[in-house]
Amino acid sequence: MDYFGNKTILNQYKIGFLCSRKVPANIILKTYDWAIEQRDKEICVVSGFHSKIEKDVFDILV
Repeated sequence: MDYFGNKTILNQYKIGFLCSRKVPANIILKTYDWAIEQRDKEICVVSGFHSKIEKDVFDILV
């Protein structure tokens, strides 16, 4: 079977992340802290990464 990418990701715990374009400032800071926590725990985060906050989270995760 052919595949591209890291096959071990399929076996990892995954969490979905979606965020509206309109977010209160106090939630933005909590979201950044959450993203740092997910990165440090090496949790696989799945998202479309379209909104500004989703793109910021992507930058934190990589």
